Amino acid sequence: MGLKNEDIEFMKLPSSLESQMKFSLAVNQRKILINENITENTAMEVLYYLSKIKSIDEQLGTKDDIEIYVDTNGGEVFAAFSVVDMIEQMKKDGYNIITINMSKAFSAGFLIVLSGSIRKAFSRSRYMLHDVSHATWGKTQQMREDIEETEIIRDMCFDLIQKYCNISEEQIKYWIDRKVDKFFSAKEMLELKGVDEIL
Repeated sequence: MGLKNEDIEFMKLPSSLESQMKFSLAVNQRKILINENITENTAMEVLYYLSKIKSIDEQLGTKDDIEIYVDTNGGEVFAAFSVVDMIEQMKKDGYNIITINMSKAFSAGFLIVLSGSIRKAFSRSRYMLHDVSHATWGKTQQMREDIEETEIIRDMCFDLIQKYCNISEEQIKYWIDRKVDKFFSAKEMLELKGVDEIL
């Protein structure tokens, strides 16, 4: 059973070919592409596509798999959190969300690919985690409060990583204390239970 155009409340497509391609992939093939730095706009686009797919499914009475393809250097952690929260909510609603690392899932992208129901990776894909970065200014007390908030965000990232793979808090802190960007291969992530299948 297919949808007629009038059954779908189409948004006005952006003019760029890439945006039109992403829209078509999401609505017609249930494939969402994240191939840029993760910003609030990126997150809103992903949330829109997930909501649109869910709305279509409610009309059809189906819940087929959704694939999220990731190739990113990272970005804003709160934007990543909003995508992770939406993925987790849809999983609770009975959806199978497949995340696929196409090339690299660094920083905030690392959090997103971990959160899928099934996590896949191409054989040469790379992963990277590092400490949360944050700029602050203002009066001393304000800067103290900013630092405290950054530490809370860091703990939220640590909790998420530990929830979805076998990397301990001690290991993470060891890398963070040495101010390193910790890289992983797809095979290493498979061993750490952060990847379920290498393509």
